[in-house]
Amino acid sequence: MVQQENAGVGTDVKQQVMMTLAGLASTAQNTLPGELPDQQTARIQKGIETQLAMTSLATAGQWTLKWVQQSGFGFNMAYIAQNAAASAFAVVFRGTVNLFNFMEDYDVATPEDFLGGAQYGKVSHGSNVAFAAITNDTNLASTLQGFVKESSGPQTVYVVGHSLGGAMATMFSLYLRDQLNGYGCTVQCYTFAAPSAGDSKFATSFNNQQPAPVCVWNAYDVVPHAWAALETVRDTFYPLPGLAASKDMKQQIQSAIDKANGVGTHSQYTQVAQQPPLNTNLSIYFTDSRHVLRNDEAMADAYWKEEMAYQHGANTYLELLGLSEQQQLPNPPVATSVSPNNGHMNDLLTITGKNFSQDCKVRFYFLIGFGDATDVTVKDDKTITCKAPFGIGGAVADVRVINCAGASDQSAATQFKFD
Repeated sequence: MVQQENAGVGTDVKQQVMMTLAGLASTAQNTLPGELPDQQTARIQKGIETQLAMTSLATAGQWTLKWVQQSGFGFNMAYIAQNAAASAFAVVFRGTVNLFNFMEDYDVATPEDFLGGAQYGKVSHGSNVAFAAITNDTNLASTLQGFVKESSGPQTVYVVGHSLGGAMATMFSLYLRDQLNGYGCTVQCYTFAAPSAGDSKFATSFNNQQPAPVCVWNAYDVVPHAWAALETVRDTFYPLPGLAASKDMKQQIQSAIDKANGVGTHSQYTQVAQQPPLNTNLSIYFTDSRHVLRNDEAMADAYWKEEMAYQHGANTYLELLGLSEQQQLPNPPVATSVSPNNGHMNDLLTITGKNFSQDCKVRFYFLIGFGDATDVTVKDDKTITCKAPFGIGGAVADVRVINCAGASDQSAATQFKFD
């Protein structure tokens, strides 16, 4: 990560708090082997509670988790947090978890009347599907109404989301405003890195809300350019030597453009009114190694996607909003090796990687079931030692490191074979 002076950072405290709340929606977003939906939801709940209690974050320990649910298959998630001292609730959304497949996930070929109110305009079919999944699979609106009723005095309800959760927030801000009509609430929407969800009528309906929505975006984040301005991403986007979209990536972007355009020559979608963009001179980027010309198409594709993911990341937005690394969200652990990679129960192992924290545990996943390592010691943010649990001879286990933010991914480099 590189940060230079004049990076275009902001210092709006409310935006810092809302982006922190939005980033927490990604807690424990990936399902672990054999994990049931209720078990994952419980892990998400514990992770969000743990992070909301951290006074180092912009939320400063002032918010408490009231409710969290996932829609069917866990594709979308919503949670409600409360700041009782500020007479405020935040309704926070997470969209689908796969950034690189979001073009397919949020099927944009067919705009249709918004299920939350046809009078507000049209949205993409995929956005409607996600909206319906949340409204049908959870009791979000009635739960929120109940919380507001139980509270003393007028309440402010913030509707918040990052990425595809931001697209959800644009829709739910209109829907929940209607659901809370007569409850004496002030409803305000904050989105970060949100793609456009609907047509010009929908964008106008959203923009006309009072107080005005706050829509924050990074100039070098691909996602807010979808769907209305993907042409600006297709060719020259990152002004870094050697960092250009590969032929395959350009074809993927063009395919998304074609879907968004439908049968016409112009996009069917309109981006809502946004704040002035952050990072306009690309002073914050992932690494300076891009200054080496990449002639290999596969390598170019990998580096471009890496930069795309970094520019879209929650902590990148928090940095752009003026927060230091210590004030940003914990990252899920990344495990890169287990040494030795074979042995017996109670053998002392060393796990290397990054983003290790003192709350980490180590779990060995077998073909059926799992076992927890014992004597887990977090030496530093890159090294853990532990003792292997019981395992039948010949069994191969995937070793995962788990903390409040999530879990490390499966990898051949982090397998352990029991002799």
